[in-house]
Amino acid sequence: MKIKNSNAVITGSDIERARALKNNDIVTNINLNGSQEIVQSESVRLNKFKGQVAIVTGAASGIGLAISQKLLKEGASVALLDINGTGLKAEFKKYKTKARLFPIDITQQSLVNKAIEEVIHLQKQR
Repeated sequence: MKIKNSNAVITGSDIERARALKNNDIVTNINLNGSQEIVQSESVRLNKFKGQVAIVTGAASGIGLAISQKLLKEGASVALLDINGTGLKAEFKKYKTKARLFPIDITQQSLVNKAIEEVIHLQKQR
């Protein structure tokens, strides 16, 4: 048997490799040759974090940027913290309502506290 999903192609009956499949994967297209294709609906992927709020530090570049973009694409509202305000604006200008930019130095605890308080306040208003 051969099973494909977005993460890997799994062949044989190896249980450990089969655990790579996610609980919300949807099995479709059972073929006569014994293969199954795992497909997750686009609406499930795009709304995985709908109604959720995330705070991401280092959001203007690297891993923080990748995580932020993924969360936004999947429906989350995201507070983006980074000392690089120009980078934040450049990367997230198209997410006007779902992204809140905080160009702050996260080593300054008072600034982080103020940003978190603002995120909480904004969420209470929704």
